[in-house]
Amino acid sequence: MTRVRVPLPGRRYDVLIGAGIGAAAAGSIAAAISARRLLIVADARAWEHHGPPLHRTLRRTFDTAVVTVPPGESSKTLRSAERLFAACRDHRLGRDGAVLAFGGGVVGDLAGFVAATWQRGVDLVMLPTTLLAQVDSSVGGKVAVNVAGIKNLVGTFHQPRLVLADTDWLTTLSPRERRSGLAEVVKYGMIADRHLFERLERAGGGLLAASPEELVAIVAGCVRIKSAIVVRDEKDENRRLLLNYGHTIGHAFEAAARGRLRHGEAVALGMRGAARLAEGIGWLDPASRRRQDHLLDSLGLPNRFLGVGPAELEAKILQDKKVRDRKPRFVLTRSIGSASVAPPIAASRVRRVLADLTSS
Repeated sequence: MTRVRVPLPGRRYDVLIGAGIGAAAAGSIAAAISARRLLIVADARAWEHHGPPLHRTLRRTFDTAVVTVPPGESSKTLRSAERLFAACRDHRLGRDGAVLAFGGGVVGDLAGFVAATWQRGVDLVMLPTTLLAQVDSSVGGKVAVNVAGIKNLVGTFHQPRLVLADTDWLTTLSPRERRSGLAEVVKYGMIADRHLFERLERAGGGLLAASPEELVAIVAGCVRIKSAIVVRDEKDENRRLLLNYGHTIGHAFEAAARGRLRHGEAVALGMRGAARLAEGIGWLDPASRRRQDHLLDSLGLPNRFLGVGPAELEAKILQDKKVRDRKPRFVLTRSIGSASVAPPIAASRVRRVLADLTSS
């Protein structure tokens, strides 16, 4: 098992990563929280695959109730949160209880939002079951729901007490879900770790069949990068913005696609767009842009999406939380392994990039 510590000011928590560590989840959770009453919020598909043995071990230590939610962004709503609040009430979950999120990024965001707001906040434990959630969304405390079709419009910061990432839970992911998660891994290489990027380049498409040891190393490497950034900027005021590389355009694609793109697929398109913007303003050299695109190609991630138009994407970009004075801010790379928030970019340049990503 690999342990990565997130040492926030005044409190800290561990991210435990390893193959098969879910079998000892009860002991790990009991060591991290004082609560003995749990509401388990689970992705229905992940729970079907991996929930029963986990639940058996948890019930020996905790008083548990389980609520499953359908997979997908359509579950990340205020209506879903209201259903979970009712479950908290029915399970008599008090301030001394805890919410456990078992699933991918959608469940982590939704369950985290409920934990942050139920009785003004109860403990949260993250058990991420997708590669994307293990390398990224389960760490850092961002929790939210979608409102009016806008991703993560209503949310807050609520750090977990523990993140337990069993890489055995990744064995039932579809190839498409693995690719989606690997897009976020590429992001970490592009913004912060040239050596990670080069390692990904050497592996190429072989990453889709990574060994358990390789998966643990990849997850731990990304979590270490994110931990270092979050510790320096917990509330997303400056440096943490770098984690949004590819996400300004990516979230626009994800919203406009209405379920036809996975999050990582949309982020891959966003990274392609960001690299073109960086090249266009003279930040990123053409060879580095091509290296990023070639790596994304080798992982089978999309290079175009024909189902939306540039005008719709522009409108979605203006809903991004980084917009200031109706001007979007983009995180761009100056080189592989180094990123910054760019100065305002001309709308015409952004429009050309969006047109390139949406045309055949």
